[in-house]
Amino acid sequence: MLSKHTCIKPNTSIEKKMEVLCPKNASEWYFRLYAKSKMCNMLTAFKLHRDEFKNGISVYSIHPGSGVRTGLHRDFGLWSIADFLSIPFTKNASQGAATSVYCATHPEVEKISGRYWESCWDDEKSLDKAVARDEELQDALWKYSEELIINLSNRNVDNLENVIL
Repeated sequence: MLSKHTCIKPNTSIEKKMEVLCPKNASEWYFRLYAKSKMCNMLTAFKLHRDEFKNGISVYSIHPGSGVRTGLHRDFGLWSIADFLSIPFTKNASQGAATSVYCATHPEVEKISGRYWESCWDDEKSLDKAVARDEELQDALWKYSEELIINLSNRNVDNLENVIL
């Protein structure tokens, strides 16, 4: 369960949760950073559900399932061998995409918005609910994301003005 690897303790302050979730120095093991990015996806999806379901927009947090062969490690030598050996136990890219396609197109899930899905199943039981369903954390991440976008947009506009001048 990827969301359990974020190291976010539910009883800590929002500030501390945000420090853990969005580290200034991303020097941790890549898997832990990956887990945090997945938790950010969940928090954003659940925030969008809260804001947009009333407007008829369904939102899902989707995990394709464990072990999807994407070729992500194709240039890492020994990983290529491990990828090949794992073929009987993993999904191909089409199988990995099935949950996204299912949630986007199947009429039976249209009104089941704001849920976590894995391998075409509503899989809330494996979700770290204390963190993922924390509305205060969802709002803090949303605000932080907006600030990042504004700062990057302003920086790009400043750089563009310097190039034009």
